[in-house]
Amino acid sequence: MESYIKTHTSFAIRIKCDDTKPSVDDYKWLDLHKPFIEVKEDLRRTDQVHCDLILEHFKDQMYKAPLGLMVYDEIEGLWTSECGRHLAIIERYSSKIFVNVNSNDDKKSFMSLYKNAYKLASEKAPILQEFDIGKSKGQLLFNNGVLDLRGFTIKEKHSSYIFMDKIY
Repeated sequence: MESYIKTHTSFAIRIKCDDTKPSVDDYKWLDLHKPFIEVKEDLRRTDQVHCDLILEHFKDQMYKAPLGLMVYDEIEGLWTSECGRHLAIIERYSSKIFVNVNSNDDKKSFMSLYKNAYKLASEKAPILQEFDIGKSKGQLLFNNGVLDLRGFTIKEKHSSYIFMDKIY
């Protein structure tokens, strides 16, 4: 370890490892602090955890609306109600959303995990009676951003713009 540090950082550091055992006082201290180290077991099912992670990841980007479940696609800059697009959007973040909750989750297919979590998320998503398109008036969505027709400037794509289609 010392030679590795010396060759990679040019620092000469001595490392010493002592085998230690906790003392009686260490155990007493730990017992006194157990109430503060409480670990609560998550009793939710796999689909519930994944649903909550979907809703957390897509906060302000997933709503139940009169058109159905609306999900914002950050890459395209579009809101969509199409289930196939929802799958593609959520799949991009699958490593963050579909974590192993139970020991056999790694044996399940992505689609089996997705279907159950998506059903729950589509029911638990916040309700939005209508989209406020005020900010989108006078704007056009292109691949490289949002064109403001008043000032002829390009702005960043953002979920506050309500676009269901764009100019390619």
